[in-house]
Amino acid sequence: MSDAPDPCEDTPEDLPEDDGERIAALTHALLGIARGTFDDPSPRDGSGDRWDVLSFLVNSTAEEVRVLLADLETERVERDRAHARLVEAEKLAALGLLAAGVAHEMNQPLTVIMALADLLRADPDRSPQKLEEGLAMIVEAARQMGRIVDSVRTYGRAADVQKTVSSALLPLEGATVLLSRSFAERGIELTWNIEDGLPRIQASVDQLRQVFINLLGNAADAVMMPDARGREVVLTISTAEGRIIYRVTDSGPGVPPDVSERLFDPFITTKPVGQGTGLGLSVAMDIVKNHGGKLAHEAPESGGASFIVNLPIAEGLG
Repeated sequence: MSDAPDPCEDTPEDLPEDDGERIAALTHALLGIARGTFDDPSPRDGSGDRWDVLSFLVNSTAEEVRVLLADLETERVERDRAHARLVEAEKLAALGLLAAGVAHEMNQPLTVIMALADLLRADPDRSPQKLEEGLAMIVEAARQMGRIVDSVRTYGRAADVQKTVSSALLPLEGATVLLSRSFAERGIELTWNIEDGLPRIQASVDQLRQVFINLLGNAADAVMMPDARGREVVLTISTAEGRIIYRVTDSGPGVPPDVSERLFDPFITTKPVGQGTGLGLSVAMDIVKNHGGKLAHEAPESGGASFIVNLPIAEGLG
C-alpha cells in the first residue's frame, strides 16, 4: 500500500490559502470557457509547479476552443450563403418552367384590353354607359396583369427573409396566380377546402410562396402521369393545436416506397431526366423549418400523395 496522501480526502478548508486561490482562478477560467468567453485566462507565475502547469493546460484548451468556435462560425456563415444560393437556383429553375404559363396568363387580359379598345373605337354610336362599362373592364384586365407582374417580380427577386404578420392565404394566392393558367391548360382541377376564420402567420411570404409553388407544381405533374387516378389537386387549410395545417393532396400514382424515405434529400426526384432538379422539396423543407414549421409526406389510403406544411400561428394572434 502506498503512503501517498489521497487528494480526494482534502476539503476546501484543508487546502492552503494559496492553493485555494489557485483553484478559484482555474475554476473562473474554466467557467469562462464554458460560457464562450476567452479574455480572462488563468494566471501563471512561470514556476513550473503543478498549478502553473494546470493554468497552462487550461489556457491552451481555451485557445483551442476559441479557434474551433471561430472555425464553426465561419462554416455556418458559408453554409447559410450556400443555402441562399441554392434557394435562388431552385427559384430560377421554377421560373423557367413557369415562363410559358405566365406568358399565357398575361395574354388573356391583354387580349381583353385590345378587343374592348377596338370595339369602343369602332362603335360610332357608343353611349356613355357603354363607354364606362368598357373602360371598367379594361381597368380590371389591366389590374389583373398588374397582379401577375407583381407575383413574378416578387417571386423572382432575391429571397426576402424578413418575416411579417400576414394572412395565412397570402403565400397561396401568389402561388396560384402563377400556376392557374398551367392548371387550366392541362385540365387540372384545383379544389380549395378552407377553414373559416383562419388566424394569421408570421412569415416571409416570398419564401412560403416558393414552397407552395413547388408543392402545387409537383402535384400537377403527378396527376398528369399515365397511371394517375384523375386530374384533381385538393388544397386544404385548417388549424390544430395552435398551428396552421396546409395539405396539398393529388390524385397521382403516389410516391414509390423506396423513394419516400429519401424524398426530402437533395437531388432525389421521381420525374424524368430533364424535368426536375431534385432540389425543390429539399429547399422547401429548409424554408419551412426556418419558419418553425414541419414539412411531411403522407400516402392516403385512397392513393396519390399528400404533402403537409405545419406552421405556427403568429404569436399572440392564435
